[in-house]
Amino acid sequence: MTVLAPALPVLDPHAHARVTFPRLVRSELIKLRSLRATAWSGLILVLGCAGLALLVAVTTRDEGNTDAPGLALDQTTTVVHLLAPLVAVVMGVLFASVEYTSGAIRPTLAVTPRRWGVLGAKTVAAAAVLAVTSALTAGLTFAIFYGLYHARGFAVTLTAETAGRLGGLAFYGVVLGLIGFLLGFATRSAVAGIGTGLGVVFLLPILMTLASGRPLTDWLGAILPESAARQTWDWYLTPAPGGAWGGVGIALAWLAAGFLVTGVLFTRRDA
Repeated sequence: MTVLAPALPVLDPHAHARVTFPRLVRSELIKLRSLRATAWSGLILVLGCAGLALLVAVTTRDEGNTDAPGLALDQTTTVVHLLAPLVAVVMGVLFASVEYTSGAIRPTLAVTPRRWGVLGAKTVAAAAVLAVTSALTAGLTFAIFYGLYHARGFAVTLTAETAGRLGGLAFYGVVLGLIGFLLGFATRSAVAGIGTGLGVVFLLPILMTLASGRPLTDWLGAILPESAARQTWDWYLTPAPGGAWGGVGIALAWLAAGFLVTGVLFTRRDA
């Protein structure tokens, strides 16, 4: 009597290669790390702020500054604010526009046709890179100011406000970078994305300032994306509704609206 061997299950070689959201995010992070634009733009921001901080700290006079506990923090916010808006917007736009200039978006969509998931993964990856870069920039800039001033005998201090405003600077860089990222995805062009992003970040606040003095324009100026995100570290601005935390909420609302608009455009247009 012949005994038949039990049939072995057929294993699907792709069973463990399902495309999941965490895997999409990881692949996008690998892609961003491999971009030259990520390296040079990040270095420009970090080293540019660090170099400017070193120059300012070395040339600051002792008179009138030795008894200023918040000197290091105030100068950190000033230096980072000089470079962060421009570099963060350009960095975000390049993260998105390179997908179309290099043609990398097509194989991505061939593997993962669900475009909302692709856009979400790219946004999370971009936010992570921007957060690390912005936090490193703020932390290193403050460390240079604090270390040099402390060595010179200045009465600089570390307080809860220090951590809060440095965290606000990092959040500020992420928000502006994501604005650039979403505009780059929507326009599919580095030139158009950078031009539009700089208009949103620089031109609109200037126009609102020129028209200030009226309740409506003052209110509109306080809820612009750049102004709202700036509330988290610049506590001397005209406050947004809800103060610093209100600024966080308004900035996140702008990003959510931008994500929805970009997602609709992304799903309706060919790659």
